[in-house]
Amino acid sequence: MKVLFGTRGDLHAHPAGDTVQIVHTAAYLEQHGVQVDFGGAARDPTAYDALHLFGLMPIAHTLACFRRAASCGVPVVLTPIYWDLRDYYRRMGSAERLLLWENSRALRQEILTGCACVYPSGLGEGALLAREAGGKITQVIVPGGIEAARFAQPDPVPRTLDVLCAARVCPRKNQLALARACAQCGCTLTLAGPVTNAAYLDACLAYPNVQYAGCLRDEALRTLYAQARVHALPSFAETPGLASLEAAAAGCNVLSTSAGDAEEYFAREATYCDPYAPEDLCAALTRALAYNAQPALGARIRAQYDWAACLAPLWDSYCALMGHTVTRS
Repeated sequence: MKVLFGTRGDLHAHPAGDTVQIVHTAAYLEQHGVQVDFGGAARDPTAYDALHLFGLMPIAHTLACFRRAASCGVPVVLTPIYWDLRDYYRRMGSAERLLLWENSRALRQEILTGCACVYPSGLGEGALLAREAGGKITQVIVPGGIEAARFAQPDPVPRTLDVLCAARVCPRKNQLALARACAQCGCTLTLAGPVTNAAYLDACLAYPNVQYAGCLRDEALRTLYAQARVHALPSFAETPGLASLEAAAAGCNVLSTSAGDAEEYFAREATYCDPYAPEDLCAALTRALAYNAQPALGARIRAQYDWAACLAPLWDSYCALMGHTVTRS
């Protein structure tokens, strides 16, 4: 079986949550004997059994890859990593982006209805995609995951950091509101992640209780997880936020946005906030600092959301679509 992954061109140069998901998906499929290649719209899809697209937003690259494969009769599947951002664009006062979002709906419908299968991360994302498509589409839920073995034994070190946010530093992740809430609650905030908006980071660091640890990965980030009492991700959309899963597995309490499908993963073992209500964030942060769902939360996340378990439905779907016998390694 040969599959072409259609991803953004800067996937590795500017790593984010989708990079983690895509790399682990490729590794899992390769363990099952699948040849996985990466390419864009310029790559000939006819040499492959299927094209697997990642990300329904922004739409231009995804649409170009989809149309080329569809014109050649190559089956297309999609991991959408999608949420409705209209309220976010209204809040940011971005009329241009809001108009582009609205005008792109027909294009999203074209992709969703033309895919052989769509892989949302949860029921909420799946329902949203069905509404976007204007009807029923073929879906298989493929949850986001973690490398459970990396967190099998949470580090027994003192939790010396109050709040950690491991995410790209930018307005959509809402760290400035988090910095303000931490200041109001009298606690420290550590930010870790790539910076795509230097002015936004400066605004966060204007609060004396905020520090920036840099763009950390793997063991360096795991060390921070081990030191933090709470991992907070009050984004304007998360599906569900892979950093939240890793932080929970490492022993952090979790504060997550309510905009997305995080509650399907963490249930009542996390605290949630409305990112559009700053006063709600401060109250949620107070609850998160006082409420301790560990170690039961960490044990459950490690048991249920290892990548191998999360990606098994994807492999089953591949086999069904391409007429292969399902085998598990």
